[in-house]
Amino acid sequence: MVLADDNFACIANAVEEDRTIYDNIRKAILFILPTNGAESLVIMAAVLIVVALAVTPVQILWVNMVTAVTLALALSFEPAERDVMSRPPRNTDAPIIGGYLTGESPSSHC
Repeated sequence: MVLADDNFACIANAVEEDRTIYDNIRKAILFILPTNGAESLVIMAAVLIVVALAVTPVQILWVNMVTAVTLALALSFEPAERDVMSRPPRNTDAPIIGGYLTGESPSSHC
């Protein structure tokens, strides 16, 4: 973080913005993972049972570009949650999606 002045409000705003961006990245990743996982499973199943691919490359591009990415883009611009500044600092060693996938609350990341 580069500080242009010694105003504490600027530091607090920067921390709030950082937490919001981090939360939105996590939400977008968790939204895209099931779509790509389902595509992978369909392709692997087709390869294992030795049939023509059930999903064509054009269909994969369509799903990724039109549905998954456009909806995830909306998630990336969500406003900050109400409790974003009341949470303790997150552990820097914590995985980016570990808490959501294991059911761990975001406040227990420190």
